[in-house]
Amino acid sequence: MTLTVQTFMCPRCRRGEFRSLPGQDGKAFCPWCGDAVAASDAPPPPPPAPEPPAVSPPRASAPLEDVAELKRRCERAESALQQELDKKEGIKRAVMGEMGRQAAQLGEARDLLRRKEEEHRAALADAGRWKEDLEKERKQAVEASEKSAQTERELRHSVDVWRRDAEEIRAHLETARASFDAEATGLRKAFAAGEARLAALKGAEAELNDLKNRVKDQRRLLEKERAESQEKAAALQAELEKRDQRVHELQALIKTLGERLNELSRRHHV
Repeated sequence: MTLTVQTFMCPRCRRGEFRSLPGQDGKAFCPWCGDAVAASDAPPPPPPAPEPPAVSPPRASAPLEDVAELKRRCERAESALQQELDKKEGIKRAVMGEMGRQAAQLGEARDLLRRKEEEHRAALADAGRWKEDLEKERKQAVEASEKSAQTERELRHSVDVWRRDAEEIRAHLETARASFDAEATGLRKAFAAGEARLAALKGAEAELNDLKNRVKDQRRLLEKERAESQEKAAALQAELEKRDQRVHELQALIKTLGERLNELSRRHHV
Protein backbone atom coordinates (compact mmCIF):
# COMPACT_ATOMS: atom_id res chain seq x y z
CA MET A 1 0.00 0.00 0.00
CA THR A 2 1.43 3.42 -1.01
CA LEU A 3 1.39 6.02 1.80
CA THR A 4 1.25 9.76 1.14
CA VAL A 5 1.76 12.69 3.46
CA GLN A 6 -1.59 13.98 4.74
CA THR A 7 -2.77 16.92 6.83
CA PHE A 8 -4.18 16.08 10.29
CA MET A 9 -5.72 18.06 13.17
CA CYS A 10 -5.72 16.69 16.75
CA PRO A 11 -9.25 16.94 18.32
CA ARG A 12 -7.75 16.92 21.82
CA CYS A 13 -5.15 19.72 21.93
CA ARG A 14 -6.37 21.67 18.83
CA ARG A 15 -3.04 23.38 18.32
CA GLY A 16 -3.27 23.46 14.57
CA GLU A 17 -2.80 21.26 11.58
CA PHE A 18 0.27 19.10 11.05
CA ARG A 19 1.45 17.00 8.12
CA SER A 20 2.57 13.41 8.62
CA LEU A 21 2.65 9.99 7.02
CA PRO A 22 -0.25 7.81 8.30
CA GLY A 23 0.53 4.45 9.83
CA GLN A 24 -0.79 1.09 8.70
CA ASP A 25 -4.02 1.79 10.62
CA GLY A 26 -4.47 5.15 8.87
CA LYS A 27 -3.56 7.15 12.02
CA ALA A 28 -0.78 9.64 12.76
CA PHE A 29 0.62 10.74 16.14
CA CYS A 30 0.09 14.36 17.23
CA PRO A 31 3.52 16.09 17.69
CA TRP A 32 2.20 18.06 20.72
CA CYS A 33 0.21 15.62 22.88
CA GLY A 34 1.15 12.25 21.29
CA ASP A 35 -2.42 11.06 20.67
CA ALA A 36 -3.17 8.97 17.59
CA VAL A 37 -5.32 10.96 15.18
CA ALA A 38 -7.53 8.91 12.87
CA ALA A 39 -8.17 9.81 9.27
CA SER A 40 -11.78 10.71 10.18
CA ASP A 41 -10.47 13.32 12.66
CA ALA A 42 -8.52 15.12 9.96
CA PRO A 43 -10.08 17.85 7.76
CA PRO A 44 -11.31 16.70 4.33
CA PRO A 45 -8.55 16.59 1.72
CA PRO A 46 -8.48 19.34 -0.95
CA PRO A 47 -10.17 18.57 -4.27
CA PRO A 48 -7.88 16.85 -6.73
CA ALA A 49 -6.11 19.16 -9.15
CA PRO A 50 -7.12 18.85 -12.81
CA GLU A 51 -4.87 16.66 -14.84
CA PRO A 52 -2.49 18.68 -17.02
CA PRO A 53 -3.00 18.31 -20.76
CA ALA A 54 -0.77 15.84 -22.45
CA VAL A 55 2.15 17.39 -24.25
CA SER A 56 4.48 15.85 -26.72
CA PRO A 57 7.25 15.10 -26.11
CA PRO A 58 6.77 14.45 -22.30
CA ARG A 59 8.81 16.48 -19.82
CA ALA A 60 11.57 14.38 -18.31
CA SER A 61 11.85 16.50 -15.13
CA ALA A 62 8.32 15.73 -13.73
CA PRO A 63 9.19 12.32 -12.15
CA LEU A 64 12.36 13.84 -10.67
CA GLU A 65 10.33 16.66 -9.09
CA ASP A 66 7.95 14.06 -7.61
CA VAL A 67 10.89 12.16 -6.17
CA ALA A 68 12.38 15.34 -4.72
CA GLU A 69 9.02 16.29 -3.16
CA LEU A 70 8.71 12.79 -1.70
CA LYS A 71 12.21 13.11 -0.20
CA ARG A 72 11.34 16.48 1.33
CA ARG A 73 8.17 15.01 2.83
CA CYS A 74 10.14 12.11 4.27
CA GLU A 75 12.64 14.54 5.81
CA ARG A 76 9.82 16.61 7.36
CA ALA A 77 8.20 13.48 8.76
CA GLU A 78 11.54 12.35 10.19
CA SER A 79 12.05 15.79 11.76
CA ALA A 80 8.60 15.58 13.40
CA LEU A 81 9.42 12.14 14.79
CA GLN A 82 12.76 13.43 16.13
CA GLN A 83 11.00 16.33 17.88
CA GLU A 84 8.57 13.87 19.49
CA LEU A 85 11.48 11.70 20.63
CA ASP A 86 13.29 14.71 22.12
CA LYS A 87 10.09 15.68 23.96
CA LYS A 88 9.74 12.17 25.43
CA GLU A 89 13.43 12.19 26.44
CA GLY A 90 12.85 15.47 28.31
CA ILE A 91 9.91 13.92 30.14
CA LYS A 92 12.05 10.92 31.06
CA ARG A 93 14.82 13.13 32.47
CA ALA A 94 12.25 15.02 34.59
CA VAL A 95 10.79 11.73 35.85
CA MET A 96 14.25 10.38 36.75
CA GLY A 97 15.08 13.61 38.62
CA GLU A 98 11.83 13.43 40.59
CA MET A 99 12.50 9.77 41.42
CA GLY A 100 15.98 10.66 42.71
CA ARG A 101 14.57 13.45 44.87
CA GLN A 102 11.89 11.17 46.32
CA ALA A 103 14.48 8.45 47.02
CA ALA A 104 16.65 11.00 48.87
CA GLN A 105 13.68 12.15 50.97
CA LEU A 106 12.82 8.54 51.82
CA GLY A 107 16.42 7.92 52.89
CA GLU A 108 16.35 10.99 55.16
CA ALA A 109 13.05 9.81 56.68
CA ARG A 110 14.54 6.37 57.38
CA ASP A 111 17.61 7.94 59.05
CA LEU A 112 15.44 10.23 61.20
CA LEU A 113 13.21 7.31 62.25
CA ARG A 114 16.28 5.26 63.15
CA ARG A 115 17.73 8.09 65.26
CA LYS A 116 14.40 8.54 67.10
CA GLU A 117 14.22 4.83 67.84
CA GLU A 118 17.79 4.87 69.20
CA GLU A 119 16.94 7.87 71.40
CA HIS A 120 13.84 6.08 72.68
CA ARG A 121 15.84 2.95 73.53
CA ALA A 122 18.46 5.08 75.30
CA ALA A 123 15.72 6.83 77.32
CA LEU A 124 14.22 3.48 78.33
CA ALA A 125 17.67 2.24 79.37
CA ASP A 126 18.23 5.38 81.49
CA ALA A 127 14.82 4.91 83.12
CA GLY A 128 15.71 1.32 83.96
CA ARG A 129 18.99 2.39 85.54
CA TRP A 130 17.27 5.13 87.51
CA LYS A 131 14.67 2.65 88.73
CA GLU A 132 17.39 0.25 89.86
CA ASP A 133 19.23 3.06 91.64
CA LEU A 134 16.02 4.12 93.38
CA GLU A 135 15.33 0.55 94.42
CA LYS A 136 18.83 0.18 95.83
CA GLU A 137 18.57 3.47 97.68
CA ARG A 138 15.16 2.47 99.04
CA LYS A 139 16.59 -0.78 100.38
CA GLN A 140 19.47 1.07 101.93
CA ALA A 141 17.01 3.52 103.49
CA VAL A 142 14.95 0.66 104.94
CA GLU A 143 18.03 -0.94 106.44
CA ALA A 144 19.19 2.36 107.86
CA SER A 145 15.75 3.07 109.37
CA GLU A 146 16.18 0.08 111.62
CA LYS A 147 19.23 1.65 113.26
CA SER A 148 17.73 4.91 114.48
CA ALA A 149 14.54 6.92 114.36
CA GLN A 150 16.36 10.05 113.32
CA THR A 151 17.98 8.25 110.48
CA GLU A 152 14.56 6.85 109.61
CA ARG A 153 13.05 10.35 109.37
CA GLU A 154 15.92 11.50 107.20
CA LEU A 155 15.61 8.45 105.03
CA ARG A 156 11.84 8.95 104.72
CA HIS A 157 12.45 12.49 103.65
CA SER A 158 15.02 11.29 101.15
CA VAL A 159 12.62 8.62 99.90
CA ASP A 160 9.93 11.21 99.41
CA VAL A 161 12.32 13.41 97.49
CA TRP A 162 13.44 10.48 95.37
CA ARG A 163 9.82 9.48 94.82
CA ARG A 164 8.95 12.96 93.59
CA ASP A 165 12.01 12.88 91.36
CA ALA A 166 10.92 9.48 90.06
CA GLU A 167 7.44 10.78 89.33
CA GLU A 168 8.88 13.75 87.48
CA ILE A 169 11.20 11.45 85.51
CA ARG A 170 8.28 9.11 84.75
CA ALA A 171 6.13 12.03 83.54
CA HIS A 172 9.00 13.27 81.41
CA LEU A 173 9.40 9.81 79.91
CA GLU A 174 5.67 9.56 79.18
CA THR A 175 5.75 12.94 77.45
CA ALA A 176 8.82 11.96 75.47
CA ARG A 177 7.19 8.64 74.50
CA ALA A 178 3.99 10.37 73.33
CA SER A 179 6.02 12.87 71.29
CA PHE A 180 8.08 10.06 69.79
CA ASP A 181 4.95 8.05 68.90
CA ALA A 182 3.36 11.07 67.19
CA GLU A 183 6.53 11.86 65.28
CA ALA A 184 7.01 8.21 64.31
CA THR A 185 3.41 8.08 63.03
CA GLY A 186 4.02 11.17 60.88
CA LEU A 187 7.23 9.69 59.51
CA ARG A 188 5.47 6.41 58.68
CA LYS A 189 2.76 8.31 56.81
CA ALA A 190 5.38 10.32 54.91
CA PHE A 191 7.23 7.11 54.12
CA ALA A 192 4.04 5.45 52.79
CA ALA A 193 3.23 8.54 50.69
CA GLY A 194 6.75 8.52 49.28
CA GLU A 195 6.46 4.84 48.40
CA ALA A 196 3.17 5.52 46.60
CA ARG A 197 4.66 8.42 44.63
CA LEU A 198 7.70 6.30 43.76
CA ALA A 199 5.41 3.55 42.42
CA ALA A 200 3.52 6.13 40.33
CA LEU A 201 6.79 7.44 38.89
CA LYS A 202 7.85 3.91 37.98
CA GLY A 203 4.55 3.50 36.10
CA ALA A 204 5.24 6.77 34.23
CA GLU A 205 8.69 5.50 33.27
CA ALA A 206 7.17 2.29 31.86
CA GLU A 207 4.68 4.36 29.83
CA LEU A 208 7.53 6.55 28.56
CA ASN A 209 9.49 3.48 27.45
CA ASP A 210 6.40 2.23 25.60
CA LEU A 211 6.05 5.56 23.78
CA LYS A 212 9.72 5.45 22.88
CA ASN A 213 9.31 1.96 21.39
CA ARG A 214 6.35 3.21 19.36
CA VAL A 215 8.46 6.08 18.01
CA LYS A 216 11.18 3.60 17.06
CA ASP A 217 8.63 1.46 15.23
CA GLN A 218 7.39 4.51 13.32
CA ARG A 219 10.97 5.42 12.41
CA ARG A 220 11.65 1.92 11.10
CA LEU A 221 8.47 2.12 9.02
CA LEU A 222 9.57 5.49 7.67
CA GLU A 223 13.02 4.14 6.80
CA LYS A 224 11.41 1.25 4.94
CA GLU A 225 9.15 3.60 2.98
CA ARG A 226 12.07 5.89 2.17
CA ALA A 227 14.07 2.90 0.88
CA GLU A 228 11.12 1.91 -1.31
CA SER A 229 10.88 5.50 -2.57
CA GLN A 230 14.58 5.51 -3.43
CA GLU A 231 14.16 2.23 -5.33
CA LYS A 232 11.24 3.72 -7.27
CA ALA A 233 13.28 6.83 -7.97
CA ALA A 234 16.13 4.71 -9.30
CA ALA A 235 13.72 2.80 -11.55
CA LEU A 236 12.23 6.07 -12.82
CA GLN A 237 15.71 7.44 -13.49
CA ALA A 238 16.59 4.34 -15.52
CA GLU A 239 13.33 4.66 -17.47
CA LEU A 240 14.06 8.33 -18.19
CA GLU A 241 17.53 7.47 -19.44
CA LYS A 242 16.02 4.87 -21.78
CA ARG A 243 13.50 7.43 -23.06
CA ASP A 244 16.24 10.02 -23.60
CA GLN A 245 18.26 7.48 -25.57
CA ARG A 246 15.19 6.64 -27.66
CA VAL A 247 14.55 10.34 -28.35
CA HIS A 248 18.16 10.79 -29.47
CA GLU A 249 17.83 7.81 -31.77
CA LEU A 250 14.58 9.19 -33.23
CA GLN A 251 16.19 12.60 -33.72
CA ALA A 252 19.13 10.98 -35.53
CA LEU A 253 16.71 9.00 -37.68
CA ILE A 254 14.68 12.16 -38.48
CA LYS A 255 17.89 13.98 -39.38
CA THR A 256 18.96 11.13 -41.67
CA LEU A 257 15.54 11.04 -43.34
CA GLY A 258 15.64 14.82 -43.83
CA GLU A 259 19.04 14.61 -45.49
CA ARG A 260 17.87 11.86 -47.79
CA LEU A 261 14.72 13.86 -48.70
CA ASN A 262 16.84 16.89 -49.48
CA GLU A 263 19.12 14.78 -51.64
CA LEU A 264 16.16 13.28 -53.51
CA SER A 265 14.72 16.77 -54.00
CA ARG A 266 17.96 18.03 -55.52
CA ARG A 267 18.11 15.03 -57.87
CA HIS A 268 14.52 15.66 -58.92
CA HIS A 269 15.25 19.27 -59.86
CA VAL A 270 18.37 18.25 -61.77
